Amino acid sequence: MDRLTRILAAMTRWGLGLCALVLVLMALYVSLGRELTPLVAEYRADIETKASDALAMPLQIGRLEGSWSGFAPILLAHDVTVGEGTNALRLDNVRAVPDLWASLMARQVRIAHLELNGLKISLKESEDGQWALEGLPVQQDQPLDPEQLLNRLQMIEQLSVLDSQITLQPVDHEPLTLTYVGLNLKSGASRQRLDARLTLPDGQPVAMSLRTRVRASGWKDGEAEAYLSLPQSDWSKWLPGA
Repeated sequence: MDRLTRILAAMTRWGLGLCALVLVLMALYVSLGRELTPLVAEYRADIETKASDALAMPLQIGRLEGSWSGFAPILLAHDVTVGEGTNALRLDNVRAVPDLWASLMARQVRIAHLELNGLKISLKESEDGQWALEGLPVQQDQPLDPEQLLNRLQMIEQLSVLDSQITLQPVDHEPLTLTYVGLNLKSGASRQRLDARLTLPDGQPVAMSLRTRVRASGWKDGEAEAYLSLPQSDWSKWLPGA
């Protein structure tokens, strides 16, 4: 009995010592993070270069800040421009929370949460009935590859678009601006969920939810469930030809 007591006491001491060591290491990790993250502003040019290479298009950051919350660093970029010309993407703020553990395991950058603020895009109809998208950096010479897109989305666990607007400009009709556009996309290896909301010109809200089960390698066999909530608005005022 005495031997069992001594063993339990030793295990308790070892357990408490291990817990104390873990707490000390966690405190050191957080302390170093809080001290080092503000220095990220000095590496704005390097981050611009690496982000441009990853996106295969120019990227400019007006101002960059670094902070710390909990156990994760936070990068906040102001006045961000992606691409060039009329299709350049311009954002007021971009907030990124890296997933350090997942990045170490995958040996490449993984983002726990990417937040875009102030997105403004337009859809314009030409005289021949063709619609052109402005405000997003699309590459006309490269076809869309769904498998590549899904693989890239897996690098971002959660993507949010806040306080944005979409303007539709049909021929011979007044422009229709949808405000307070918000999107939230959660991506996994086989499951994705998109929640969207916006406000019509009369102030009525529209909400949509889309759940999919899609794997990048077998995207043609994917499944989807959609939900759409529409208000009792006078749609004839906005729909062309109505």
